[in-house]
Amino acid sequence: MGIKVETVLSKFYFVQPDETIKGLYEVREKENPEGDIMWYFFSSNNATFHSSGNDCVIRDINQSNSGYLERLKAAFEKAKSKDKKIFWLVLVFGDGIGLAPDGYDWIASIELRVSLDDITASLSMRKYPVGKGKDGYFGPCCIRIDQDKYFNTTFISCKDKDGAFTSEYMDEYFRLYDNRPYHDIVWNTYIDNAENRHEEYSLQQLGDILKEMYSNAEDKMQVASIHIFGIKYGKNIIENEFKAPDIIKAAGLNESYSTELQKALNIYRCLNKNTYGISISGGDNVLEENKESVKRKTGAENILLYGVPGAGKSHEIKTKYCDDEKYMERVVFHPDYTYSDFVGQILPRVEKDKDGNDKLKYVFTPGPFTKLLKNAQNNPGSYYYLVIEELNRGNAPAIFGEVFQLLDRKDEEDFPLEEVGESEYGISNYEVAKEVYGDEKHQVRIPSNMYVLATMNTADQNVFTLDTAFQRRWNMRQIENNFDKSEHSKDIIAGTKVSWGAFATVINDMVIDINVDMASSEDKRLGTYFARKKELEAGRFSEKVLKYLWDDAFKMDKTAIFNENCKSLEDVVITYETATSDKLAAVLRMSVYEKMLSKMQQKNTDNNEN
Repeated sequence: MGIKVETVLSKFYFVQPDETIKGLYEVREKENPEGDIMWYFFSSNNATFHSSGNDCVIRDINQSNSGYLERLKAAFEKAKSKDKKIFWLVLVFGDGIGLAPDGYDWIASIELRVSLDDITASLSMRKYPVGKGKDGYFGPCCIRIDQDKYFNTTFISCKDKDGAFTSEYMDEYFRLYDNRPYHDIVWNTYIDNAENRHEEYSLQQLGDILKEMYSNAEDKMQVASIHIFGIKYGKNIIENEFKAPDIIKAAGLNESYSTELQKALNIYRCLNKNTYGISISGGDNVLEENKESVKRKTGAENILLYGVPGAGKSHEIKTKYCDDEKYMERVVFHPDYTYSDFVGQILPRVEKDKDGNDKLKYVFTPGPFTKLLKNAQNNPGSYYYLVIEELNRGNAPAIFGEVFQLLDRKDEEDFPLEEVGESEYGISNYEVAKEVYGDEKHQVRIPSNMYVLATMNTADQNVFTLDTAFQRRWNMRQIENNFDKSEHSKDIIAGTKVSWGAFATVINDMVIDINVDMASSEDKRLGTYFARKKELEAGRFSEKVLKYLWDDAFKMDKTAIFNENCKSLEDVVITYETATSDKLAAVLRMSVYEKMLSKMQQKNTDNNEN
């Protein structure tokens, strides 16, 4: 009985006490003791038993024992600062509380429903798993039990049915769940195994389950809890020919609720027969809409549109792919954009508890990728488009994370036509899978009806480079910088005799000629839509276009286009805006200005001949 939590965990992990906080332990892989910390745990080894033998008490938690409480808070805060999971663990001896007769030891993970400051009494575990283990006790498993308003407990078996230590049940729990007690409320999760999920319940056991569901239901949701109970346990009830009034009586509820339970059982029968196109899938009581009649669209791709700034990449998406926001999610990458922003993250949410009080709950909040993935998965008859603007302005491989693997798509050469466009390889992401498929173990894939469209300016400075492995997963499409197709290329720049098309064409030719030895110099050219019609006005053109030429395109040789009177950008802007004659002639070298006029004349001649 002197065994401790760390003694058990050390059998399967490398466990090391924290240097500063008593009771806090670091956990690493057994095979890699010098590796990164996987998670922390705070060991509450002062759990004791009441003399009655059926109640485990975690003593010294209340506010009167500030020393213990401060260490506990410090442990949570350290884990928070390191961005690591932390579990608050207690070792429970099964034979000491009647949980199992032959010393099945359990680890109990304490999952708080309130903040530590709200705890006013010792935490007592009074509810334990019941089921069909040895002699009527519950066999080894991993299962979550509600205790009281302060906390829940997930019981994790340390030993197998033969009494040998095992990590079978704890590995999955510590890998999947994140019960950080420094959150005011942790996940409403329940872990069980297939054996317990499909076990047979007696009439009294069903009554006890219903009573607990009804008692824990939120305000005005008690009747709904009866309906949910009837659907969830309908198979067991109907196969054993239990009657609704008998179950209601076993639960100690008003006999009038028999009608509500019977309604739920009737719904279960309809779902089981798929009467209305909604069925119970795989025997796991997961409701899913019958979408087999809708054929999923196929052939979606990852397309990367690139070109000079202002070439019309976003316009290309709008005109050739989709302009209906209902089928789109649009994001812009930047240096501070992260995986959590893109895929999803755990965020706080204030919700009402059954007493009407505000409580803080931490839930997975999907990002734009996960939102669109879910929409595309659930609506196979439509194409969906994830649009990523400025792909290389963020650290794209880091933002995508493991989602990077999904960009490999099935093609028509190696796969059936109905699968073309779907991710060739799936990934495991429990939060995304639960959000999209309702099943955290489901492999995540981009469906064949979901496009990923991205844009980038290849010459942008101070941006991230896309490596070859990342780029090869995209269909690269250059957007032609064609001024002939621009509606405003013939518009005259205000205060000058030069059209926008002639100005930009001459400038672009000079960018290439002058920077011929500079890598990616061609991408410093002016795009067709670099300046729109309203930006050709005198007050805007100098700040938008001339500033770009001074600061970027010709920063190595400003005298190539600007005349000798322009010693600074300020000179350029003021001279341009105050000029009473042709504004471009006032700031550009005369040879450059004359080229622009000549370009206009040539264009007019060509148009007349055509």
